[in-house]
Formats: sequence, structure tokens, C-alpha cells
Amino acid sequence: YGRMVLCACAGAAELEVHEFVEGLLRVAIQWAKTLEKEIAERQPGRALDGLVDLYNKLGVEDYNWKLHGPARDKIVWDYISFEPSDNILWESKHRFRKVDPPQGSENWFKIDFDPKKAAGWKTGRAPFANNDGKPLPLGECVGNNDFCGCGNAVNTFWDKEALLMRAKIELPPLEDGYAYRLLVGGRSHYNAGGGADIWFDGEYIPNRRKSEATIEGGSGRNSYRPFGVIIDDKHRSHFADGEILLATNGFLRWGHKIRQIKSYRAFWFEKMKLPELPPAKVNE
Repeated sequence: YGRMVLCACAGAAELEVHEFVEGLLRVAIQWAKTLEKEIAERQPGRALDGLVDLYNKLGVEDYNWKLHGPARDKIVWDYISFEPSDNILWESKHRFRKVDPPQGSENWFKIDFDPKKAAGWKTGRAPFANNDGKPLPLGECVGNNDFCGCGNAVNTFWDKEALLMRAKIELPPLEDGYAYRLLVGGRSHYNAGGGADIWFDGEYIPNRRKSEATIEGGSGRNSYRPFGVIIDDKHRSHFADGEILLATNGFLRWGHKIRQIKSYRAFWFEKMKLPELPPAKVNE
């Protein structure tokens, strides 16, 4: 009887090990398929991020994101800041919403709009910020290599709730074998910053979730990571002539658990070299 029990236990253990190995293989196959898809579509996600992390641990930094075009504080923006006419109450939540722009600025995001001929428009460089009514940084993330940058010096005071920004930006041509993204700074902390809609050459760039802004507002779950939008193949044509009109919006908001305005904003483009995967081995 004892021998039968031992054999049964050994058989159960062997079956458990077999199922565990099969589970690992299924995960590895799915991960490989996801990785291939992300590289083929030039849309880095969790699988590619994980591979790049492995490269970095080996001292290979060829596949990290790098600046593409002017730095975030070198872009000259046309902008207007105004108080929306809906007069909604201030609360501790994101204030992103659809509002009417000032009269004469209804087409502010389009190529043929001339901000010099519209009332209230000014020029300035990012970062734009409002820290409790003052043009001061919000945090300690500094440097142009930081994907947040909320500690960098402020160049323009964001004085009223709604902000419309547009800039013609010269960029090197997009290359095959690279992914590209637009980042927004000052958004990578708990519940920091509201959403931002994005237009390329007057074309609106939608979020996959139709109710959300192009770049959604931050939250606790999504904190401490880069915020932005990856340029998909559908919109790469906007960059073919070496210049793009980037238009975006934003709203002031209170900081986390305090009734003080804490808002900070800068935009810039980055590129990432995509790794080449070894050819799959075919079992003979």
C-alpha cells in the first residue's frame, strides 16, 4: 500500500511539473507573438519594453528612446489661455472637457489659422506651468532625459484655466526600423495633470477609448511612466515634409488632495531603434 501511495504521489508531481512547463511554453509563445507584432507595427508595448530592459541590463543601450527634433524647451509656441464660459465648479478631479474657444479662434488647430490675426494669442516656450498661482516647477524630475521633467525651470506662466497651444516644428524624416512618439512632460506622478487632445497638421489623433483625450489624464495606476502617444503608420505621412503643425490643449487642475493649482506642460518627440529578432527555428 505504501509503495502505491508513493507511486501515486510521484505521478501527481510529474503531472504538475508537466503542466507547469506547458504553461511556461504557452506564455513564452504568446510573448514572442506579441513582441513580433509590436516590432512589425512599430508600436512598442510591454513585450518590447521588457526586451529593451534586458538589453540595458547587458549594457546595450541602442534601443532606448532618444530625442527626435528640438528639445522640449526650445520649441516656440503660439498659445492662448482663457477662462471657459461653462464656469464649472472646481473639484479634485480632472477638468479636461470640450469647451468653446474664444471668438475668432474656433479653427485654432487648423493649418490655415493665423494666430497673429486673432485676439489674445501670444508666443512662448515650454514648460508652461502654474504652481499655486506662480510660474514655478512642481517637483524634482529634472533634465531633458527625464520623461517627466516637472522640476525643470518654467518658461511660460499658465495663468488661466484653458490652454491652447500650436507650433510648427521642424523634424528629421522618419526612418524605417524606428518607432516614434510624442511625449507630454509633468504628468508622471500620482493623479498629476489632465488630458490633452492632439492634432497633427489639423488632423485629430483619437484615443482608442473614444471618451478619453488623445493623451488621457494621469491616475494612481498609471503613474511614474511616460505619458504620450506613439505615432502609428496611419499618421506617419504628416512627417514626410520635415515639418509638422502640432496643436494641443489642456486645463489647470488642483494637485493631489490639495486645493492648489498644480499644472505643468511641455511636449517633444522621441525615436526608438527597433531590435531585429533572430529568425525562428523550425523543428525538423
